[in-house]
Amino acid sequence: MIDTIDKNSSTQKYRLNQFKLRGQMLLGYAVPVFVFAGSTYVVYTNANKVFEAFNQVENVQKTIIEVDRMALAGSNMVANNRAFLIVENEQFLQLYQKNWQTFQQASENLNQMINLADQKQRFDQMQEIGRQFNQYQQQMEALIKQGKRKEAIIVFNTGIGQKLLSNFLKLNYEFNDAETKRLAQENNQARNILQNAVNLLIIGSIFSAFTALIIAWLISSLVSRKIGQAINAIDKSSLEINIAVEQQEKITRSQAVSVNQTTRTMDELGLSAKQASDQAETSTLGAKQVLNLAENGNELVEQTLAEMSQTKDKVRAIAEQILRLSEQTNQIGSISQVVGDLANQTNMLALNAAVEAVRAGEYGKGFSVVASEIRKLADESQKSAHQINALVAEIKQTNSLTSRVTDAGIKSVEMTVDLAQKTANSFSNMSGEINTIVQGSQQISLNAKQQAMAIQQVVEAMNNLNNNAQSSSNGMTQIKLGIQKLNDAAFDLKDIVQETSEAAKKERKMRSYIN
Repeated sequence: MIDTIDKNSSTQKYRLNQFKLRGQMLLGYAVPVFVFAGSTYVVYTNANKVFEAFNQVENVQKTIIEVDRMALAGSNMVANNRAFLIVENEQFLQLYQKNWQTFQQASENLNQMINLADQKQRFDQMQEIGRQFNQYQQQMEALIKQGKRKEAIIVFNTGIGQKLLSNFLKLNYEFNDAETKRLAQENNQARNILQNAVNLLIIGSIFSAFTALIIAWLISSLVSRKIGQAINAIDKSSLEINIAVEQQEKITRSQAVSVNQTTRTMDELGLSAKQASDQAETSTLGAKQVLNLAENGNELVEQTLAEMSQTKDKVRAIAEQILRLSEQTNQIGSISQVVGDLANQTNMLALNAAVEAVRAGEYGKGFSVVASEIRKLADESQKSAHQINALVAEIKQTNSLTSRVTDAGIKSVEMTVDLAQKTANSFSNMSGEINTIVQGSQQISLNAKQQAMAIQQVVEAMNNLNNNAQSSSNGMTQIKLGIQKLNDAAFDLKDIVQETSEAAKKERKMRSYIN
């Protein structure tokens, strides 16, 4: 009756406590993992935004280059037209046609690249001015070829070409100014996104490391407390069993005078002892299963270490992406250098055009004005290129800071791996201590069972020792209670190991789901 009640009580305790430690360990390891995964996702999202911003910067750069190319071709068309009017040389007509083809090609490229409404409107107006000037040039060319030079000069003096050129240069300046502002805006946006990513990564790394340390300390304290309670219970039960066994030995010595009358009973005692030995072997197998569960817990912790190593590899992959971002920044710097070189070349061409205008005398005054305007545009393009180079340098500095923060994240993961390794070592040491305790308890239980069976047979055979038999019965009860307490302690130890194993499995599934 007492055995049944105690057994039911132990089963209820086991069912009530089986989820406590498991849930706490799972929650403790999940918090830093989720925090770090969230930080990684935010950094990855911001990196994609930076890539998009740099693509926009590259498109703006290409647009500025094509517009400058278009403006240079238009300016050369004006110069060729005036040169043909002055010297009537067919070579200038060929140069004019070549520049007109360049103008049209640049227009086709820009038509595919421009997507803003206001810029599209300016571009359409610039195209229309180019077509009008081409018609104007064809009119003058036809008059000169027909020998009507005076009529051609009259058409030239109307100022239509100068007006078209002025409108074209004004639109070109407005277009480049809008694109330059857009370029600065895109670079500022990319820089802000990178700065936000750096800040989030720093905060996430610090919070993950702090949370991991606190939770690891809480879990280790909880596990140590439960193991200490279980070991204390086993020690107390073992002491009670030893006391009961000593009392039983005293009673057995007092009944030595009746041993001759119970010889046949002792024969049966040998058979009972064999049965008790079989039961002890069964208990040993159960203890080995407990040890196997502890070893499985160690293996799961090692798997956790491997998964943490994979997390570190992912952080390194982020660092590689940042390096690629730096390479693209270098490419943008190269494009900006090309823009500066093109501006220098344009400036030199404008200077040469001014020299030619001086040589042309009175007819070259308007051409000199055009050359001066072209030089101003070239200077503006060169200033824009210098501004872009400065922005690229700032982005490189931000990339360097991001790289250092990523290295700090890797070090944080390595600290977590070291902490998990220490936990694995603690489980290993715990398994050895449990093995020693269980073996000692099994030996005590075996001896107690043998004594109990022998005393029970002796009590049944010795009717003349009723008082001593009652004492033996009380000792048997104490032994049973001690054994039941040992069983409860074994259940608690098994619960701890099983909860640790299941928590590690759930943690591994969670990490697989996150990855």
